[in-house]
Amino acid sequence: MPPPLPPFPCGSFLTSPAPTLTTPSSSNSKNEEDNGSGLRPVGTRSIAADDEDHNRPIKNNIEINCFLDLICPFSAKMFRTLYDDVVPGINNSTAQNNNIANVTIKIHHVIQPWHPQSTMVHEAALAVKKVLPGLYLGFIRNVYKKFMNQNKFTDDDTWNKSRIEIYNDLLDCLPSWLEEEYTQNVKELLYPASSTTLPENSSREDGRPPPGNNNNGNGNGGNGITQELKWACKYHRSRGVHVTPTVFANGIEATQISSSWKADDWNEFLFS
Repeated sequence: MPPPLPPFPCGSFLTSPAPTLTTPSSSNSKNEEDNGSGLRPVGTRSIAADDEDHNRPIKNNIEINCFLDLICPFSAKMFRTLYDDVVPGINNSTAQNNNIANVTIKIHHVIQPWHPQSTMVHEAALAVKKVLPGLYLGFIRNVYKKFMNQNKFTDDDTWNKSRIEIYNDLLDCLPSWLEEEYTQNVKELLYPASSTTLPENSSREDGRPPPGNNNNGNGNGGNGITQELKWACKYHRSRGVHVTPTVFANGIEATQISSSWKADDWNEFLFS
């Protein structure tokens, strides 16, 4: 069982397939017309035909999909604005006004292969999501913080480091209060499926290697997070995403959204 976690500052987080930031409540009004998905174009309002107060808008469902690379400075800027400013503000507004739109923000992984370490950074993040989902977004926040403030996980920083050294640096982004057992559980997912060794102080008593993907004995079976990585790549490729960050709003690419946006820009886009 994962350890008890402190309250997260940005609402609840789901995984489908990537972590989701959601405001606390949702609307299922029978008067709300939609396209079968429950989503409306961003920026529209509707009036309930049989509502006693004809001036009260029905909540819209707004879904924002952010495709980010974890070692992209522009992705970092967007994520930090959403995580630190936008979502807490939405949660506060929802608590005060039940009529505002329901907003879901989903984070999707985009590995940029011209940075070789990008794969390892995303692997570590997905491993944290799998083992400790409640710590996932905070982990990403810490990765971005070290990347932006300390130049960690850059091409220069990782040039002379082994894969294990990079993983260890990444796991330092987990909170210091986390028991070592849980850090080891994350690390085991990162070891090759065909590996005959495990991380030092491994919690696996039977000495078996971690579960991998397609481990057919040829020494090239990936690791315990390879399948999740494949799903992430397949999804962003199917959407034609190349540049990071790329944002979709209710299924349509929102090219006007910029990594330079502040909370006020996001709020105007979501609720105007």
